[in-house]
Amino acid sequence: MEIRYEIKPRSQIGERDLVQMHYLRSEIFRKRLGWSVSDCEGNETDEYDTDDTLYMLMYGREGDVCGCWRLLNTQSPYMLENNFSCLLHGQPAKKEMNIWELSRFALKQVASRSYGFSEATLGAMRSLVEWASRERITEFLTVTTVAVYRMMASIGLDVELYGPPIKIGSVMTVAMRIHLSHKTWDALFGEQRKIA
Repeated sequence: MEIRYEIKPRSQIGERDLVQMHYLRSEIFRKRLGWSVSDCEGNETDEYDTDDTLYMLMYGREGDVCGCWRLLNTQSPYMLENNFSCLLHGQPAKKEMNIWELSRFALKQVASRSYGFSEATLGAMRSLVEWASRERITEFLTVTTVAVYRMMASIGLDVELYGPPIKIGSVMTVAMRIHLSHKTWDALFGEQRKIA
């Protein structure tokens, strides 16, 4: 699947794209994963979806939103700090301009490898890391499953857990730091590509 990736604030996203993004989030988080999330008529939103919030939107060949990722600066309220602080295991929540939280990753079903990330997901990671380099971001935080953490570690990303997993809902969940180091760049782009 040919995908175009764009990162922009909510205030610059058209109404059609916003509706498609929130509908996709409802399909993934409420229907597929069975999470208890805020859902209004098939649109999943929460208090972190503000006009200043940044999103990565993924557009398919027809121009429809086929995926999304939310980016929150840790100097503003964010989910790990306020909703999943138990996963910090007593460590202080980061509050730094160059550290951002990733949340609400959603992607329509696409062909993937038998094990590991789809090309669409890897493309999103590459676009995100390139954007972060331009913005002088050095680290991402995220709350995810143990399985996703293991997959990220297995492809060579520079990842670090805050502590052991905790069962949240029906899923073993961890808080993770993704260091935007040479190791992460090499894993995503190959050794010939270095940090700008």
